[in-house]
Amino acid sequence: MMISTAIKSMLKEADNEGCLIPLSSLNDNSGKLSLLSVIVKIRPRKEWFWQKPKYRSRGFTLSDVLEPGVAEDPPLTPSFKNTDFVDYKGIFGDKMKADGTVDGLVASFNFNLGVDCCYERETSFGRLKKEEVEVKKIVQHSKDKLLNMTHPWIRQACAKPRAVLCILTERIMTTDACHFKFNVKKIGDIGAKECLPSNPSTTVKTSMSQKVHKEKDGKVDLKIPEHTVIAFGVIELKVQRNGKFELEKLSDHFQLLSVLPTETRSNLLQLLRNTMKNREEVSVLESVLDQMCDGETPDLGDLRESVRKTVQAVVDLVDQIVGDDKEFRSSLLSAVHLIVSAMDEMTDAGLSELESCCSPPVLEALQILVQCVAAGSGETLSLTDAGLTVLTEEEVYGKAQSLFDLSNVILKREEDTLKTEMKDQPGNLPLVMSIAVKGLASLV
Repeated sequence: MMISTAIKSMLKEADNEGCLIPLSSLNDNSGKLSLLSVIVKIRPRKEWFWQKPKYRSRGFTLSDVLEPGVAEDPPLTPSFKNTDFVDYKGIFGDKMKADGTVDGLVASFNFNLGVDCCYERETSFGRLKKEEVEVKKIVQHSKDKLLNMTHPWIRQACAKPRAVLCILTERIMTTDACHFKFNVKKIGDIGAKECLPSNPSTTVKTSMSQKVHKEKDGKVDLKIPEHTVIAFGVIELKVQRNGKFELEKLSDHFQLLSVLPTETRSNLLQLLRNTMKNREEVSVLESVLDQMCDGETPDLGDLRESVRKTVQAVVDLVDQIVGDDKEFRSSLLSAVHLIVSAMDEMTDAGLSELESCCSPPVLEALQILVQCVAAGSGETLSLTDAGLTVLTEEEVYGKAQSLFDLSNVILKREEDTLKTEMKDQPGNLPLVMSIAVKGLASLV
C-alpha cells in the first residue's frame, strides 16, 4: 500500500496527461510486464462509475498468442526507445491534533479525548528510465497477423463482456534499488468521570473516573530492487471474430496518422498547410470531409476551380492511402477531419500564424507547449530541452508567441525557460489550437 501510494504521488507530478497506469502490486513484476505483453483491461460495471479499470497479465506476449505463421516469418521482437524519465525523491509529512469533551445532562458525566498523530513518508525512486515500443514498426509487422482465438488466455478474456485486450507499449522502470521509509507516531489520552447519586433520597454521590494514556510508534523501511516496473502504458486492441486485430487507440491520439509512410505524411501536411492560406478552402474542406465521414459523396462541381483543386487533392490522397479498406478509410477521414475542423474554428489571424509554424521542428516544439496548456499545470520548460531549442531563434519564438496570444494563451520566456498561462475567459480557442497543432505534428 505504501509503495502504491508513492507511485501514484510520483505520477501526479511526472505524468500530467495521466497516460501511465501505476503498478498496484509488486507481484506483477515476475516477468508479466515485458514490452508487448498481453494485458487484459477489466472495465468497471456501468453502474459502478466510481471504479477505475483493473489490469491483469499472465506473462504472455503478443508473439505467444498469434497464429503460427510460415517458417520465413521473422519473430515479433519489440524495437524500443530507452530514455530517462525522471529523477524523483519526496518527503511528505502531516500532523493532526484533536481534542474533545462531552458533558452529560442527566447525570454528572464528563468525557475527554485527546489525540496527537504525526507521520512522515520518505520516497526515493532515484533515476527512472522509460522503455517505449516503436509503435509504427509493430503496426507494420503485425498488419497481416491473426490472434489465436483458441489460446486459453485469449479465449478467457474474450468471454468476459467487460474485458478489453491490450498490448503493453511502454513501461517505467527503476535503475537502482529504491528505499521507502514510513514513520508514524500516535499519542492518545482518554479520560472519563461520572458522578451518580447513591440513593435518590440523599445527596450522597458515587464518583467513578478513569484515564488512559497510550503511545504508538511505527517505522517501516522497504527496499525494492533495480529494474522493477512501477508504471506502464497500453494500447487497446480491436479484435474481430476471425482473430484479425487493430490497435484501437491509434486514431484517438493521431497515432493513426503518425504510422503512415513518411512521404505520405509529408504530402498531407503540405496540402493542409496550403489550405491555411485561404480561409474559404479550410471551410469547404471541413464541410466536404464532414459529409464523407457520414458516408455521403459530396458534390464538388459548384466550387471555384482553385478551391476544388485543393479539396480534391486531399480527397485523392486519402483514397490513395486507404485503397479498398473501408474501415481504415473511415478512421483516416475522421482523423483528418478533426484537424481541419479545429483549423476552421481558429481566427483568421491565428490560422495564418499557424501556417507560418508548419515546419517539422517548429511543430514538434509547439506540440510540447500545447501539452502543458492541456495539462493546465503551469509547468516551467527549459529551452535547452530536446525539441524546444528551435524556440531560441527570435523569429520562431515570435511566431509561436503570436500564435498562442491569438489563441488566448500567454507564452512567457524568461532567460532560458518557457511557461504557458491561460488568459481570462479563454473560450475554446486554446483547445482548437492544441488539437490542430497535435494533429499536424503527427504528420511530421
